[in-house]
Amino acid sequence: MTSRARILIAALRAFVVVFGTAALWLSRDAMSPDGVAYLDASDVYLSGGWPAAGTGYWSPLYPTLLAGARLVAGQGAARELLIAQGVNLLLFLCTFTALEYVVREVRWTTRARLPGAPPNDTAWQVLVYAFFGVLTVGCIRVWTLTPDMAVAAIVFAIAAVCIRLITGRGRWPSFVVLGLLLGLGYLAKAVLLPIGVFTLATLAVLLRRRPGGLTLTG
Repeated sequence: MTSRARILIAALRAFVVVFGTAALWLSRDAMSPDGVAYLDASDVYLSGGWPAAGTGYWSPLYPTLLAGARLVAGQGAARELLIAQGVNLLLFLCTFTALEYVVREVRWTTRARLPGAPPNDTAWQVLVYAFFGVLTVGCIRVWTLTPDMAVAAIVFAIAAVCIRLITGRGRWPSFVVLGLLLGLGYLAKAVLLPIGVFTLATLAVLLRRRPGGLTLTG
């Protein structure tokens, strides 16, 4: 990658982070029925109950994060929305970090398959960051009080760990991390349970087909 391409990618990274942060700030006062429900669930948690009790939602992870932030920053009703948006900003940054992890693993895999001829991957990275901006701001809406941003972060991280395992660079710590991520995914949204089972089944098949099979040590 040329120096000009590196500057372009760095500028895109900065733009995506600033764009998402600005979108959240401009819509920081937005509220939805889902947001009210998750804030109510965090109230239940702060009072000593199960976070999802009585809300009809299965996402204990997100209200637990809200409750933890409110416990640290204050539980006053006047500040709860601002605190919740702070949690969303943190999740947005975690999602971006997970995306960077995916990009790094994909680039390493590509270079390993084409030794001595690193590809000029600027074009596809531009598309990746554009996709990320559309996903987080246009689809998920970073300012919306739902667990969707946490789900995106977990899915990206799972994808990166799976790539690492399939390419033979992962050892037992990677399997531990994958298990933790799958568990967090289920706590973030129940739909990730069947997706997690499918991911494990597919990963097992791919690892069995890989030359050398499954390696946990080394």
